[in-house]
Amino acid sequence: MHNRIYQVSELPVPTSDYIDLSDFYEHPFCNEIADSVDNISDRDAELQMFHKSYSKRGISAAEDSQSFQIAPSGKTVYFENTYPAFVAAAAELCKTTKKDFHYHQGKLSALIYTLKSSFSDRFADYIAIRDEDEFDVFRLITMDEFMREAETGKTYHFGAIIDYHW
Repeated sequence: MHNRIYQVSELPVPTSDYIDLSDFYEHPFCNEIADSVDNISDRDAELQMFHKSYSKRGISAAEDSQSFQIAPSGKTVYFENTYPAFVAAAAELCKTTKKDFHYHQGKLSALIYTLKSSFSDRFADYIAIRDEDEFDVFRLITMDEFMREAETGKTYHFGAIIDYHW
């Protein structure tokens, strides 16, 4: 499967400051999640896909498509489909008996996976944010984590977009 890593900043990102493939050569992401990363061929088409996909999930595109905002109800809209799975998995885990804990590895592993992935999907899109103190370092977070941290109404600007395969 292929997903994207979107470089995002509160300020416009000059092309010279875009992350690139060399930023991933020794990044833990390439050992833990991705088996490869690659440049995208058409940035404008990727931005259109982002806006088309996420506009239904609480993110509003700017007119120039180079930035976006989280809509006032964006976080509620974004998480409306994953919250029920999270609650259901948590409820099932609460019913775990000592015997289940000792003998049912597969069942518990599946519930824990559902709980974790519905909270923060590690196999979906990511956001890369440059560290303010160490410019050569960037923080890579899931889109779910970004949506929880992002401020509604604040403008976020795109930098590079990287394809990754898992």
